Amino acid sequence: MLILDDDNYVEKYIDIYTNRERYNNMKISLCGKYEIFDNGENTYYYVTRYGIGVCALHEYEYMGFELQIKNPPDIEEQSWVRVEGYIECYLENGVEFLRIADAQISIEDSPEIVYVH
Repeated sequence: MLILDDDNYVEKYIDIYTNRERYNNMKISLCGKYEIFDNGENTYYYVTRYGIGVCALHEYEYMGFELQIKNPPDIEEQSWVRVEGYIECYLENGVEFLRIADAQISIEDSPEIVYVH
């Protein structure tokens, strides 16, 4: 299982998005903030982290993964969660995306420092 933690999150996040085929169907575990986005047609679920900014335009970078959840949990948005599932590449409207499929979510205690580097 690939575990993303505070020390390797940014490095692994970039590698996953750069080398999708290498990580497709790999089991993954990570923590972050639980977020929900509803565009009126679809509801999307995410686990996100903030990284220290790499350019003068941003103080931080927003990084995360979409979650495929069969039965969305009754978890308050912005809660700190642990997610386990499988990295999956999929097409939507001709565009390739990544998500964590079959995501299992549990609430965790929020850390003192939520930024990763």
